Amino acid sequence: MMRYLTGGAPTPSAEIRDLVIPSILAGYERWDHELGLFAAHEKDGGAFIGWFCPRPLRGGPREEAGLGYRLRRPAWGRGYATEVSQALLAKGLARLGIRMVWAETMTVNHPSRKVMEKLGMTLAESIPHRTT
Repeated sequence: MMRYLTGGAPTPSAEIRDLVIPSILAGYERWDHELGLFAAHEKDGGAFIGWFCPRPLRGGPREEAGLGYRLRRPAWGRGYATEVSQALLAKGLARLGIRMVWAETMTVNHPSRKVMEKLGMTLAESIPHRTT
């Protein structure tokens, strides 16, 4: 997944410590610990497979949540993205008052586009990617 966002380069640890983690923690508070970024682990063995997030845009309405995920390479192609996303959608729509779920990915990210299709999502818009 990160090959589409950063060319596979890891995020510097100082950026994670100083920006990413504080933002994640603030989101939990903002959304009453019901929405935000959540770690996913395999049932058998407990290996970390990645994270999933149902969360609104910063400053956006709580009822409109973006669905996102990042999986470690060993978890690719094993159905985790679809399975966990389906469970999050069911919970969000049934118990958390989410009325609209959206997601975004790059056109070249065919695996994520396929997951979105399996979830019943439809393409609403294509946004050109600037290469310069």
